Amino acid sequence: MTIRRVRYVAALALAATLAAGCQRRTTTVILVRHAEREPITPATPDPPLTPAGQARAQALVQVANRAGLSAMFVTEFQRTQQTAQPVATALGITPTVVNVGGNASQHAHALAQTILGSHLGQAVLIVGHSDTVPLVIEALGLTPGPAIGANDFDRVFVVVKTESGSTRLISARYSP
Repeated sequence: MTIRRVRYVAALALAATLAAGCQRRTTTVILVRHAEREPITPATPDPPLTPAGQARAQALVQVANRAGLSAMFVTEFQRTQQTAQPVATALGITPTVVNVGGNASQHAHALAQTILGSHLGQAVLIVGHSDTVPLVIEALGLTPGPAIGANDFDRVFVVVKTESGSTRLISARYSP
């Protein structure tokens, strides 16, 4: 993606956050799937990002840079942690590791409860997986969650949830 498109996605995230700031206690959740990774094999069940994935992780900084993040959440897998690391470094935020533990649905609900409890009225970033991101979106009140294909690494979702219960979803794509 061109720099222009990265800026467009960053502008969407910023606009959602600013619009949310106009209302009392609005929560903004930016969700992405981890970036491109090496293949999962029996010998490598937790593979690192590929060079393309590392470049995409750097592009995520432009998406999240002006969103006013107060927290970041990743899973126990290095691919989510490596995707979040450039944002964490740029913003000085330490990501919270939340274990999937083999149950994506329980993970999603627990994460949504944490965000709506401890981070109500704030902006947070979640780096998850193709199966957890849609479930977290559903747990935040939007059903059905979007389908994420096996090769979809470029999607970013912004959930804006107001104190009154209104929930909106913005979907875009980002790339280096």
